[in-house]
Amino acid sequence: MGTVLGPIEHNAVGDLATGAIAIYTVDPSAAGGAGDWGFVDEVTIH
Repeated sequence: MGTVLGPIEHNAVGDLATGAIAIYTVDPSAAGGAGDWGFVDEVTIH
């Protein structure tokens, strides 16, 4: 499947075959108390 960020590949059971998954959390105190996303981790899938 193609996306604006590039192709997404799946294996035979539907899991991601390649790529990365980014994990974010909401930080309500960020951006002067307005709230914003906070990056936590990124996992690369091979």
